[in-house]
Amino acid sequence: KGAAESQYGTACARLDELNSDYNAREEERVKAGRKVEAKPKGASLGFSMEDIVGAEEASCSRFKNDKFIEEKLVWNEGLQTKVKKFLTLSR
Repeated sequence: KGAAESQYGTACARLDELNSDYNAREEERVKAGRKVEAKPKGASLGFSMEDIVGAEEASCSRFKNDKFIEEKLVWNEGLQTKVKKFLTLSR
């Protein structure tokens, strides 16, 4: 259990780093006045999880929100159940 929690903590820290990097690049792009080319939906989300959610929407705290998992992520019921079970292991 301890190893899994450590790995989850590392993954959360990395996700936060990726979000910060994405936001910094977007801010730089806007400041420089560079426009984003039109791309198909899902192609311009920055760093994303399975091209479903944008970088600014995904975070470890949001994965603890049942409504976010059920409504925002387009995951099947089996995966939703596994995520919920994983996040409640220590409870």
